[in-house]
Amino acid sequence: MLDPNGFIISAAPGNQNYQSVTATKYGFFVAWSDSRSGSADIYGTRLKRGSEDVLAPLGIRISTASTTEFSPRVASEGDEVLVSWSALTADTARVRAARVKRNGDVRDRNGFAISKGPAIRQLLFGNVAYARGRYFIVYGRAPVMDEPPYQVMVGTRVKNDDVVDNPVIRISHAPSVEQLAP
Repeated sequence: MLDPNGFIISAAPGNQNYQSVTATKYGFFVAWSDSRSGSADIYGTRLKRGSEDVLAPLGIRISTASTTEFSPRVASEGDEVLVSWSALTADTARVRAARVKRNGDVRDRNGFAISKGPAIRQLLFGNVAYARGRYFIVYGRAPVMDEPPYQVMVGTRVKNDDVVDNPVIRISHAPSVEQLAP
């Protein structure tokens, strides 16, 4: 173990949780849900390879939209990082993403839409990975916001800032939701 006592990645006020980490050519990238401004936003930082140097100790603002943003997932193609997250309003839940350059600049401030379509609840509880020029994001969707979560797991490939699969790829579902979640 290189860091038996750990080290601080973010010391901002408020809660920082739902963290996710990926390796890049230059070190690591960490994203999290951050409530330093009151509502949950998405922040991230870079860590220098081979050290515990946090390159953006105040965090990089990835998305500070008016929605409640949580459950980030990250993947890297080596240079750039794709950060995806759930964006929640009183009526809907959607999945969004943004690309972060290796220097920490955010290419898509407040992100672009990953989940589309009529399902009201679309939440990122899956993961994101990179292979062969595309990211693959797995998320759940359901026809209503209320529990129980009659949820269908779907996935889509993303290239640059464009969703490749429309309609999405259905991964799994319960037979009882076949007619409910388009």
